[in-house]
Amino acid sequence: MSFRQRFSYHNNHGDICSSAVALGGLLVRVLLITTILRCYRFFIYCSASAWRITFEFRYFSSLSMETFGITNFDAH
Repeated sequence: MSFRQRFSYHNNHGDICSSAVALGGLLVRVLLITTILRCYRFFIYCSASAWRITFEFRYFSSLSMETFGITNFDAH
């Protein structure tokens, strides 16, 4: 094998390796972005439902307190 053939082989091998590394990096980025978006969506939905439950609880508890004549239960 001449020097030129060896040099050509190593260059091709390097190109294949760098392509694999680039593809692996792209895959890692896609997985990372997907995971972050899923967590963000999960956080938004959970916090929205938590807020809704909190507001419903406060609304219904204020209604039940009004039946007992207590209207300013937020006052400290």
